[in-house]
Order: sequence, then structure tokens, then C-alpha cells
Amino acid sequence: MRNKKVLSDLKTRHFDVAIAEPFTICGLGLFEELGIKKTILVSSCAHYDFMLPHIGEPEDFSSVPTLSSKVGEEMTMTEKWENYRLVAETKASLAKLFDAETRIYRKNFGKHIPDWRELFASASLYFTNSNPFIDYPRASIQKTVPVGGITVDLEKIKSEKLSEEWEEVLNRREKTIAGIFSTIKSMPNVTFIWKYESEDVSFASEVDNIHFSQWVPQTALLADSRLSGFLTHGGLGSTNELAHLGKPAVMVPIYGDQTRNANMLARHGSVIVLHKKELADEEKVKNATFLVPIVDVARRNQLGVKITTDVVVVESFKWFFDGMEVGCENLLRQKHIFDMMKSRHFDVAILEPLAVCGLGFFKKLARDNILRVIASEPNVTFIWKYETNDTSFAGNLENVVFSQWVPQTALLADTRLSGFLTHGGLGSTNELAHLGKPAIVVPIFGDQYRNAYMLERHGCA
Repeated sequence: MRNKKVLSDLKTRHFDVAIAEPFTICGLGLFEELGIKKTILVSSCAHYDFMLPHIGEPEDFSSVPTLSSKVGEEMTMTEKWENYRLVAETKASLAKLFDAETRIYRKNFGKHIPDWRELFASASLYFTNSNPFIDYPRASIQKTVPVGGITVDLEKIKSEKLSEEWEEVLNRREKTIAGIFSTIKSMPNVTFIWKYESEDVSFASEVDNIHFSQWVPQTALLADSRLSGFLTHGGLGSTNELAHLGKPAVMVPIYGDQTRNANMLARHGSVIVLHKKELADEEKVKNATFLVPIVDVARRNQLGVKITTDVVVVESFKWFFDGMEVGCENLLRQKHIFDMMKSRHFDVAILEPLAVCGLGFFKKLARDNILRVIASEPNVTFIWKYETNDTSFAGNLENVVFSQWVPQTALLADTRLSGFLTHGGLGSTNELAHLGKPAIVVPIFGDQYRNAYMLERHGCA
């Protein structure tokens, strides 16, 4: 902040967006001084509890473990109190730090820079390193975006080729485990890969089933079927990789969010959690090691994005004009479709439970008014998506093109299309918002009014 030359240079850049992890808030004060109004808060962990009240997100100490929690979502009353106390102490400590940092940036930039609480609340988005498929379920707000596992590129990982050295290591024995164990010597038929930072491994000179390395190709090993299991302290990077690749593991958390991460995977039946003190218990470690390859195989592939094998979506608006009863009857009469659907053995079905009967979108009066508008603008071509081939009602109008289907997104993206008329379904609303095409929205029912006013408040419809 004292380097005025750097600050002056930054101001000339006119940045559109600034990103900061709020373990320190000096950056947020700097962004305000630079005039950057669009800010993104990011969390390298799955859950920054101390931020929640300041961004308007609800807190739940009864079923959502805090960042440093030692328990899962099922807690005793004492554990719930401990969960709350951990958050309260973290908030109090960080508030003192952030208040001190606020005084620093106000001293350098002026008292007009808002308090850190206001800067938290005004952030545009909050990216959190959480995968909602494996994390503890919790309520969140619209601007919280879970991006956990975004760096886990499965195609790239599965295409990685191991070097000759690692190929030889994996082929030595029937089983291979990556990690640290005190019972290695008692399992001569298992090869242990030990990531060890020092070249001095003389302490293991009498054990021949260990391969020491200062670096290991972790993702490539985890993706290899010859690796039977993995031992990790439970950093969030390794946790996300385990979840996506479905490799069983023993997790020995040490500090920070590692215990939460370990319990988070354990609730899915994919890992065994040991306390660091239990590493001294040879029997426990040995049992955990033998159990690793068979950890709840039936559920292992349910982690990450592998939640279901198939999804069927039933949308009933095809029969909208004739009523939902006719629609159901029409569907069930299609025996070949019905039998085909039964043979798929779907895991999940999604249905929008909306039944509307006898609603006509274009009454004769509205249609005649539209035709009069078209006739009054002979220099404008009108594209009309019309469901039937009977367009005789348009008479001899030459500046209207009827079609039962239109390439809507391609047309909206084309500069030659001057405007768009829509009822305001959410699909069209989102396309208009992204493509910036001016429109007339004529809402009919349901959420269409809300969608129309949502666009109107931004002056684009």
C-alpha cells in the first residue's frame, strides 16, 4: 500500500474484476481504492464459516461441521456446542485481525473506504472449493458457487502414462499401496510407495517392499487399477481426486480442514479414518490396510458426478392445448415407447408437476392485432413460429415468414435480427439476457410475468 508507483500503475489498468481469498482483507480495501466494483471471494477450503453472516448465508451448527470440526453431520448436544464454539472463536479472532487491517487500508487510502463487513457483503460471487455431491448438505445463497474438483481433469488423468520406473514398481507385487505404514514389514506381498522428502532412508534398510520417492505422479497412480489403496492426511486436493477417481483410502487427518474432509468421504463409505495416535497401534493399521481394497465397493462409484446411470425427463407440454389428461393417455398408448422406457431401468425420474387445461395463447383478437402490426411495417420481415401448416389467416401478407421450428439461439445471435417477441419462458429469458437482444415480452402465465419484469428492470425488454 505504501508503494504509490505500483498503485498508480494498477489504477491505469482499469480492471473489470478482482478476486481475493478473505484470509486477509487488505486486498478488498485495495480493490475499492482501484475502483473495481465487481469482486469475487474465493475459498481454497470447502467451507469458510466466518464469512457466512456477512454474505447473508444461513448458519447451521447442528448438522454442518465447521471447517475445523472433528465430527460429521450426526452430533451429540455436546458436539453441536463444540461446533458452535469453534466458529464463534474463529469469528472473534478474525474480526480483530480484519478490524486492524481496515485501519491500515483506511490510513493509506482514506476513511471513505468501507468497513470489511460491507466489502464482504458487496462481493458479486463467492467461489467455494466444495463438491456438493460429496460435501455435507447445507443451505446456500445464489452467489455461492461450488467449484470443488474443478481442477480434476479425468480425461487428462486417465490419459497420463507412467514412466518405466513407476510401471516396474506397480508390477512388483499383486497389491500396491501409496502411503506411510508402520506395519509394512509384516505384509511382504504388498508394495508400499512412500513419498518421503529426504534421501536418507537408511531407517528402512531391512525392508524390501517399500519404494521411496521424493515426488510421485499422484493422479496417474490413483487412476491406475494396480494401486490398491492410498494413505493421505486429507488435504482438499487429494480428497477431490479420491472422490472423482473412486480409489479407496485410509485418511489420517492432522490439522485444519483435514478431519472434516476425511469424515466427509467416510460418510460415503469410501475411506477408513484413523486418528494420528492410532498409527502407533499396529493391529489397527494392519486391519485398515487389508480393508482398503474392499471399502464399500458397491457405493464407491457413487461419488463425484457418478450419481446415477441415467435420468429420464418427462415434459408434458406437448399436449398442453388438449389438457393433461389427454396427454397422459397419448403417452400410455405409445406401447413401443413405454416398453422401451421400462427396459432402461432409470434410476431417477424428473417431472414438472404442472397441470393446465384449456388455455389458449393466441386468441383471435390478439392474432388479428399482430397481423395489423405486420401489415403496417412492410419494410420489416417478421418471423412467426407457428405450430400448424394452416396459415391462411395471414392472407396475402408478404413480409411474414411462418415456420414450425426456428433456430432461436442462432437468430438471436445474428445482428440482422432487430428484435424478438416472446411469452417469457425462462429459457428464452436467459438467452435474451446473455445475447443482449432487445425484446417485447408478453407473459401469459406462471413465471413468465416474473421473468418479464426481471428483464425489464435492466432496460432490455
